[in-house]
Amino acid sequence: MPPIITAYEDPPDRGQGLARDMPVRWALEEVGQPYDVRLLSFSSMKEAAHPALNPFGQIPVSMQHIGRGLTLRG
Repeated sequence: MPPIITAYEDPPDRGQGLARDMPVRWALEEVGQPYDVRLLSFSSMKEAAHPALNPFGQIPVSMQHIGRGLTLRG
């Protein structure tokens, strides 16, 4: 199962600082690792399922594989 990167569907700042998924995508592309992208709207971060991925209720980037989630902070 490829890693899943969670990213903003429409970043509130238009990608000028909140979106931190591009370095991770770039690294995965460089090593040829397949991955999936899950896009979330800003409002869906308030739903109950999101804190299971990131207890801070944010989405810099989170990757899930092997049943574990990793949250990157920049």
